[in-house]
Amino acid sequence: MLIQNWPCAVKKTIFGSLIGVFLAFGFHHGILADLGISDEILIHFSFAVFVVLGVSCAFSERVQCVGLICAVFFCSRNGRRNIQALLFTLLITGPGHNIIFNAKEAVRTFGCAVELTFNISRDYTYLTVEPFSKAILEIDHDESAKSIYRAVETMRKQIVPINTIVKSQLQVDSEEKRKVRQKYKIKSSDTDAEAMEKQIKETVEIGCLNSIEKSRRNCREIYDKTYNECMGGVSELVAWLICQPLKVDYLCDLSEFLTGRTPCDASEHLSPGYGAAFNILDASNHSLESILGEAKFRYKLPDPDMREQVQDMTSSTKTIIARVRAKAEGAELLLGLMNKVVALMFLPTILKAVKYLNNYLQRPGYDNIFITKKFEALNEKRESQGRRPVLLPLRKMERKNLVFRSSWLPNGPEATHYFKPCFRLLLLFFIVLVVWTTDYLYYRTLMVVADHGRFNVTVSGNHTVHIKVAGTGFVAQLVRSVTEKFNNDALINDTLSNEHCLPRPAKLKTYYNVKISICLLLMAGLVVLDHLTDRARNSIIAWYYPERECQRTVFLYNKLLKIRMQWMEVAKKAVRAKMGELTAERKRLRERPAILKAVTSISEKWWKRKRCVLCSAKEARGERFVYCKNCLIKLYFCVACWRDVDCKCLVCSIKTAV
Repeated sequence: MLIQNWPCAVKKTIFGSLIGVFLAFGFHHGILADLGISDEILIHFSFAVFVVLGVSCAFSERVQCVGLICAVFFCSRNGRRNIQALLFTLLITGPGHNIIFNAKEAVRTFGCAVELTFNISRDYTYLTVEPFSKAILEIDHDESAKSIYRAVETMRKQIVPINTIVKSQLQVDSEEKRKVRQKYKIKSSDTDAEAMEKQIKETVEIGCLNSIEKSRRNCREIYDKTYNECMGGVSELVAWLICQPLKVDYLCDLSEFLTGRTPCDASEHLSPGYGAAFNILDASNHSLESILGEAKFRYKLPDPDMREQVQDMTSSTKTIIARVRAKAEGAELLLGLMNKVVALMFLPTILKAVKYLNNYLQRPGYDNIFITKKFEALNEKRESQGRRPVLLPLRKMERKNLVFRSSWLPNGPEATHYFKPCFRLLLLFFIVLVVWTTDYLYYRTLMVVADHGRFNVTVSGNHTVHIKVAGTGFVAQLVRSVTEKFNNDALINDTLSNEHCLPRPAKLKTYYNVKISICLLLMAGLVVLDHLTDRARNSIIAWYYPERECQRTVFLYNKLLKIRMQWMEVAKKAVRAKMGELTAERKRLRERPAILKAVTSISEKWWKRKRCVLCSAKEARGERFVYCKNCLIKLYFCVACWRDVDCKCLVCSIKTAV
């Protein structure tokens, strides 16, 4: 009761402010929320929009009307386009983004599996191949082996000169040397060691005698030369006194003269058993030379073909994942841009609403096809005054272009606008179904892999190599220094799991499923109620501007009345045109062969469907079109058009007028 007592202006103000708040709420959620701006700016801007629209709608009926027309436009064909764009955006941001995320998981799983395989191969290499390769590479750097080589070389330098002297044939040209040779004559009963020892002593003693003999000879030559020079340079008396002492060449044998024994006795300088030791040393030298000469160790380090941009498994996996993430970031950036574009697509709808209102108010014939209650009242008033003709009921030709706004069912031109929207809706539903199915199948596939693809790999084994070389000699030390590098005692017992490699797919959120379903239902509802949205748009403007609506109704009535008064002339004109076509066709039929004439007549009688000459409607099954039996040219009329021409044959009337 309190609200009913309020003035009409107050009610309009409150109603207008509520409309403004409703429009601002839709503007906030439909446009501003998807622009990607910060929360603080969004709050301030949304508050400003709420205030501006609320105040404007409260005090301006034009703003209220534009706002309501925008709301109706959002539910019409323009709204379907916006919802379709929003639906595609949801498909990309929802299932599309989910497919991209699951694709990244698949790539990560592949890369992780490759890396796991690489780790298993690395453990196998560490256990079997690496010890041998390491030992081979360390042979050249082994100090003990190098010391053995140096010792063998030193031994060779000591043996070779002695062996050369022993095996050389020294000159025996004195009785003293012959005695030495006779002294060390080798007997058949001597062993190899005794024979070698005698041979060494003989060689050393003869060599010593040769050296002493050479020294004596040089000493005598020096004394003789000095004596001759002295005798030739002074008188005989002085020469006898001074030079005669220089003729004491026995001083060259002073050691043997004083001691009475020769210094070249080899038995005093060589210890017993020296020959046996020399034989052993010489045999060892020959043995080492033969061993070291025949032993060859060949190995070859692989020289791989180093190509550019070649990476190992880990680097390749990281590179692939990085590339996929970069592409995913680019896709997310594109999705954000599409969200902004879709949000801004609502702005042209507002401009269309303003343009529609201006055309409605300025052009009386703009979208003026609705038969309203005012139109019916005007027709009743004309009929009550006895003025003819009246427009209602409408003729069939007129009903094709006019819409009864009071009817809930589509009529007139509205009935022909359903094929394309329904086809687009089915196509859109098929696209959504394909995207949903693809995302779900991809998710289920990865879930099956995650549920049943887990396994543990146990890498266990031991690689034990112990090479023991007995002996303390050079050969044993040499072999030991080489083989000890191959000694290995490696044990591996690792358990590798692919748990961290299993995919972790993301399921599509229910939010997107609900929102996509709502968009599809909204589009289906808008397609079914498309005729009501067009009527609602016209009714809103008529409610805000009733005077202008009356002017438009009168304009439509007068326009239809003028066409009705010229109806008969229009119908006769159509009949004349059809008669000309049929006459020309008959002339062509006369020139055809008899068989073709028979085929044409049969097809026209049994298969060709008849068409109304006025409305061009085809004869439906069970329907009988009307024609005049008195005319040679058969022109068919549907029942409604036959009534519209007052059940009179227009062909006959045309001939009568002629």
